[in-house]
Amino acid sequence: MARALGVIGPLAVALAAGFALTACGSCGSKDTKATPDAGAAASSAGSASGDGGLLAESKNATPVAASVVAKYLNPSDLPKYEGPTAILEGNVYVRGPAAPDLDPPARSSCKNVTDYRLFREGAADPSGRRPLADAVVGVTGYSGFYVPARGDAVSVNIKDCSFDHRTVVLTFGQRLEVVNTEPLNSGTYYAPKLTKDLTSSQMIAAPGNTVKLYFQKPGRDLLVDGMGHGHLYADVYAAVHALHVVTDSAGHFILPGVPVGEYDATAMHPAFDDGGVHQKLVFKPGQTTHHDFELTYVPKPKRVEPADGGRPQIH
Repeated sequence: MARALGVIGPLAVALAAGFALTACGSCGSKDTKATPDAGAAASSAGSASGDGGLLAESKNATPVAASVVAKYLNPSDLPKYEGPTAILEGNVYVRGPAAPDLDPPARSSCKNVTDYRLFREGAADPSGRRPLADAVVGVTGYSGFYVPARGDAVSVNIKDCSFDHRTVVLTFGQRLEVVNTEPLNSGTYYAPKLTKDLTSSQMIAAPGNTVKLYFQKPGRDLLVDGMGHGHLYADVYAAVHALHVVTDSAGHFILPGVPVGEYDATAMHPAFDDGGVHQKLVFKPGQTTHHDFELTYVPKPKRVEPADGGRPQIH
């Protein structure tokens, strides 16, 4: 089974469009950092600091203009949410068949990589559910204000020929920082890139250095490596919504900064051919709302091409 970038299910479509799941008709639930912060992000330098000349970053790898960010994230010029907030915490689990294996890459200089599964999961509990890594949890459905992004960047680390996350969600206007955390004397170089980005030249990250990447519009892309590490990939979304988080290797997540009220909470995984699961949740000032999500993995039917050129059969 080969890994391919595609739009999978209604929620994946929504993420590809910017995680605008249940926004109000006037787009009031779309959000970013406050406009001054977005402007500061847009004026920040595109080159990595402290690279000692080892990291070559294209002049095209620059932030998107603040006006473009604002058009997508706060087109109605709504006020920033200043009220009390709550926290959403919980776990995402998966049921159904175990994660199938992917086809190993034709070429890879990594010697120790053995996990080629479609998705990462933990051991089953007595009920049969398994903790699901790299799942996306988001909160939407509010209106009349926008919630700013948390910080100017989202980071992904590479070590031992692996990304620390295989799903990444950032808010449009934030930069994606890919950090080579291999030992400084390892001599291991990476060339992280977004497959749909045709504006930036190849950028090389030596050990200890960072490559900075920018989405030119909200959507979905695949983060890969251009230096022979064929198994390296991560699904990346640039959303127009800031209340999102990705589960860790144990399937756990913590999402702070949720406005007070009753809103829609959603969990999905890019590798699943469905729209995820949805739940209305109430968030109270200064409190933590605990909720666990369960997804079900349903493998796609296999198409078998007949040798006689007849009609393909579904098995």
